[in-house]
Amino acid sequence: MAKNTLFYFKRIWEMTLALLCLPLARHPFRSRKLIVVGAWFGELYADNPKHFAEYLIEHSRLKVVWIGKPAVKAHLPSHPAISFARKGSFKAFCVLLRAGTWVCCQSVQADLTPLPIAGNAICVNLWHGIPVKKVGAVTPKAIRRVGQSKRSLSDRIYEFVFCRLGRKSEYLLVSSDRMADILVEGNRTRFSYRAVLPFGTPRNDFLVHNAENEVLISKLKEKYSKLLGFDPSLKLVSYLPTFRMDGGEVFSFYSLPKKRQVEIAKLLAENDAVLVEQHHYMTYRHTPPRASSCSVLVIPDMKPFVDTQELLLITDVLVSDYSGAFIDFSLLKRPCIHFAYDLEHYKEADSGMAYDIRQVAAGPIVEDAKTLVKAIEAALSNPVFAPAPRCHELTAFENGHSCEQLLNFIACVNSKGIQSQQTISPEKPEHHF
Repeated sequence: MAKNTLFYFKRIWEMTLALLCLPLARHPFRSRKLIVVGAWFGELYADNPKHFAEYLIEHSRLKVVWIGKPAVKAHLPSHPAISFARKGSFKAFCVLLRAGTWVCCQSVQADLTPLPIAGNAICVNLWHGIPVKKVGAVTPKAIRRVGQSKRSLSDRIYEFVFCRLGRKSEYLLVSSDRMADILVEGNRTRFSYRAVLPFGTPRNDFLVHNAENEVLISKLKEKYSKLLGFDPSLKLVSYLPTFRMDGGEVFSFYSLPKKRQVEIAKLLAENDAVLVEQHHYMTYRHTPPRASSCSVLVIPDMKPFVDTQELLLITDVLVSDYSGAFIDFSLLKRPCIHFAYDLEHYKEADSGMAYDIRQVAAGPIVEDAKTLVKAIEAALSNPVFAPAPRCHELTAFENGHSCEQLLNFIACVNSKGIQSQQTISPEKPEHHF
């Protein structure tokens, strides 16, 4: 009872503060030369916002301010065009009020501020990868929750204040029409087809431009071999699974019997390879995985120092499940294996699949550890990229110019004031997945 009372007092305070800030949001004195950027609840300097910010400081005269928690500051590049403001500070509040453009990858509220002060600023959501699973209101978990009870009045008021009164819909970057469907249908309050930008994703510009850059690949292998402790001359097998919304345990090579771990270690040695495990950011929060005798684990303390796109660039064989990382990796046209050990549960009880994984997979799908070992051995001895027929459709807009197109779009909006520019039909497009 006390917990519920505290929640309602907190919600009343948040809504009161939000209403007090609303008059400030629409002021006309925003700077077109100032962009605020944030990512992953303010906890990481990573993902699409990182790659876009680094493009801005090298290819524009705009001033970038990164909003985040104090630990993030040390990871920002040393450049006069980028500075830092602590999330929730008075400095961040003033910068947000002044900035003409806001950029995030989860949501404006999560990455930048819970206050509805965006007003006339251009809000762009770069998202955090290309989704394979359902998101938002269309996940099995969300559907079950809605079926059990309606949202409370306080939830509906809170949503109206933050998502309707405080700002316009966010622009949304997508890599394909299908990605637009998944995100708009799952987040109708935040996104609309009118605000979809078919520019691809900034983090994949990096992969497209550097797929054959042997100098950079060698340099990055040296970097991560020192950080993680492996021989840089070895082939790299990376295991990058997604998290489970229902709190279910994610497979780790540590969970295998010792005999199987020894078998995999021997296989890797025979093929001059090393196995690196990097689990999803959210997995680390709930059940931090442990290292096995056959793999090198990216532990939570290392996570801020590991850029997933850099890790993908130096990876020779990717092992994943339903993580969008496999879609990014498909741009490199290297072997990928899907370890779908809980596919039926994932589809019916967890996030749910946005489409049949068998139609869009980047390589073979295996469901048990024994078959996985054989698949890894085959990929190392005969590295073949064997995607499903429709895999390429998920990266239809990835041409390596996402950052350039987004920067041009922001400049166009700023110069003409066309915040209602339509890039994809407001009606749901037809698909055949």
